[in-house]
Formats: sequence, structure tokens, C-alpha cells
Amino acid sequence: MSTFAAQRKDKPAPLRIVTLEPSAWAKGAPKTKVALGLRCLSHRELTTAQGEAWKEARSGGREGEEVTERFNEVLMAWTVAYACTDPNDASKPYFEFAHIEVREKLRPETIRRLWDELEAAQAGSSPLLPPADDDELAELGAMLCGQEPLGNLTPAQALRLRRWARLMLEQLVAAEASG
Repeated sequence: MSTFAAQRKDKPAPLRIVTLEPSAWAKGAPKTKVALGLRCLSHRELTTAQGEAWKEARSGGREGEEVTERFNEVLMAWTVAYACTDPNDASKPYFEFAHIEVREKLRPETIRRLWDELEAAQAGSSPLLPPADDDELAELGAMLCGQEPLGNLTPAQALRLRRWARLMLEQLVAAEASG
């Protein structure tokens, strides 16, 4: 083999590694915690996920908001399916038949958690999203200390920010505990 991938000696690292408790699984739950790697998706994978989500969302006579809700559920499942990798080698998928196995083996709330983890990891590694400076962090702290800091957001926006805040808090607590 003369491809670049075959010549690489080190394995590509996942963007993020997530540890799932046995309770995160719906079917065939392991007896111990399981580490999953998450990687960024290619444009082709994103396009496929969106196409499959639209097909499924529009099937079954769904209308209006039902279509949107089903689209979001299916898009998350397909995206997570593509993103899950071996925690030691991002080039190896975690699931053999990912688009089927993810929905069978993982609970819906686990798929949502992995989606949030992937979204946060991508935002955290994107060169297009500049990091907050010290003044912006101070402004954020002041806004969060105000009355009903997320009150002007839609429930979906507030939930998203609360999830990101939880991830940030977990990382800060872990760093404080280790240092």
C-alpha cells in the first residue's frame, strides 16, 4: 500500500473522548464504562445525514412541527453514528453498522449527549470561532449573575447554552482537582 494513511505510524486521535456509563445504553449494555471517540464529519457524511433525516422525517404522514422534530432526532442519530470512533484511533468507526446500531444500542438521551459533546468539541477546536478574551469572560460572568440570565432565549437556545455551561464547568472542576 502506498497511500498516506497506510504509511502513517501513529493513529489519528479523536476530537474528543466520551465515557459512557452502562446506563447510557439501551440494548446490550456493557457491564462497565465504555470510552467512545468522536471525530469531525466530512461534507459527504453531513450531506448524507441531512438527506436521510429529511427522508425519514417526511415519511409516515408527519406534518408541521412533527417533521421538524423527527428531522432533528434522525439528524442527531446519523451524525453521532458517523462521529463515533475507536477512542484510540479516529480512523476506525466504533459501530460496524453505525446508522442502525446507534439507534438500537444507545438511549435517545445518550445520542443527544453525544451530539452536544461533538458540537462543543467542534466549536472548541474551530479556528473560525475566536476564544473569549478576559473582558468577555467578565461580561459573561456578570450576565450570568443577573436575574434570569437566559430568560430572553427560546427554550432550545437556553438548553443548548446550559449544556455548554455544564461542559465548561466539568472541565474547570476537573482541572482544579488535578492541579
